[in-house]
Amino acid sequence: MSVEDSISLYKAQTGESLTIGQVEKMFNDSAYAKEQLMASENLHKVYRGILNSNAPQAIPGPSSNFVRLRWYKSIFHNPWYAPWRNSKWVGPYGHLERVYDGQGNVVLDNEYMGTFNFFGPDQAGAHKAADVDPYFKWGN
Repeated sequence: MSVEDSISLYKAQTGESLTIGQVEKMFNDSAYAKEQLMASENLHKVYRGILNSNAPQAIPGPSSNFVRLRWYKSIFHNPWYAPWRNSKWVGPYGHLERVYDGQGNVVLDNEYMGTFNFFGPDQAGAHKAADVDPYFKWGN
């Protein structure tokens, strides 16, 4: 999906405007991304949903470029009493993210579902600022 398409979908779903410059800055400046995502629940939830819409609907096969993360990098996507119930998979840059249950079904529960990352889990500081901190405020 192009940036322009994602912006158009966001406008159609929320009535709110975004510019290409704003979107590009959210991918390059974690402090800016955090500021924007903390200020707007729609940006945090709706726009992330739009950006994550191309994540696989089934557990990726061995020829895919998606990677299953270790359980401790999936901690927010599992109940505290069953930290190994769901598996979290991310695309090659850590942006696209999908969570699957033990039967291989996409987890749609708002509490545990996968969400788009502006900064992948391997960029710990930026990921916490832009992706985790807004989650603590708004949830999924």
